Amino acid sequence: MIRQVLVAALALAAAGASAAADRPEGRLFITPMGEPFRSTDPAVPPIQVWLNEKDTDHDGKLSQAEYLADATAFFARIDANHDGVLTSLESNYFWETYEPEILTEWSNNSGFEGVRRSNDGDNQDQTDASRDQARHQREMDQRLRGAALYGLINVLEPIMSCDVNFDRRVTQDEYMACATQRFAQIDTNHDGFFALSEAPARLTAPR
Repeated sequence: MIRQVLVAALALAAAGASAAADRPEGRLFITPMGEPFRSTDPAVPPIQVWLNEKDTDHDGKLSQAEYLADATAFFARIDANHDGVLTSLESNYFWETYEPEILTEWSNNSGFEGVRRSNDGDNQDQTDASRDQARHQREMDQRLRGAALYGLINVLEPIMSCDVNFDRRVTQDEYMACATQRFAQIDTNHDGFFALSEAPARLTAPR
């Protein structure tokens, strides 16, 4: 009996080690449509990796056409059985494989405690106004959950949230309509483009 327990424990440990080895590495950014981008370079935020890859005309910003082309390609990537419809099974598999961070429960916001303590004690020459603004931003960040913690918009789950008729399926038409709506959200200056200057500082700052 003891031997069986030990064998089972070793098997679980091996499985855990394998899962840890396969876990994606690097700082995570999640696009408004759910696509993950990572950076292991502390000087390069992952949102910059996204912009560099999808800015096909290399003008330093993302047009609506470039953004929608990216969304179309990502839809096909999630649609594992190629039936033109996304389901929660397909999206959950993707989260577990490529973006396990968004499945973490952030109810205690423990990840922000060290940041709050260190930042409040640094930069003693800051003005009261700048310290208050930084504190307010940290408090706002603590309210984010799921994918919103790593992205531009406050959406807990960016794929199935495009299911407008609540049938637990996201068609390509629903997904692209959702993409168009979300581009309007991130294009904060309404010039038809998204640039890093329109992103919150928590996404553009070096690690």
